[in-house]
Amino acid sequence: MRENDPVYEIIRLRLLDDEPLVIEHTYMPVSQVPALSKRILEGSIYSYLHKKLHIKFGGVFRRIKADLPDKYDRQYLGANESTPILEIEQIVWTNSGVNLEYSRSRNL
Repeated sequence: MRENDPVYEIIRLRLLDDEPLVIEHTYMPVSQVPALSKRILEGSIYSYLHKKLHIKFGGVFRRIKADLPDKYDRQYLGANESTPILEIEQIVWTNSGVNLEYSRSRNL
């Protein structure tokens, strides 16, 4: 992938029992994940990658930290200024070594 290649920027709010739980911000290269649609995003991106595109993951790097809420956590997750937030940042690559995903999720 080159510096100016197009990428998807995906922002999803995940709910549990109709209550906001996680804000997920993900980037994926268009060249590796073609034809990504709203229907796929409303379901499982990973299922699409594995079952339809036959992509196999080679590895993942994750960084996990506790943080205070930012303005988006307060707006979309309903956190107050002192609500602890669990942040998970990850990079996923394929078994051929191609970077497939960069994501950051903010969890209540």
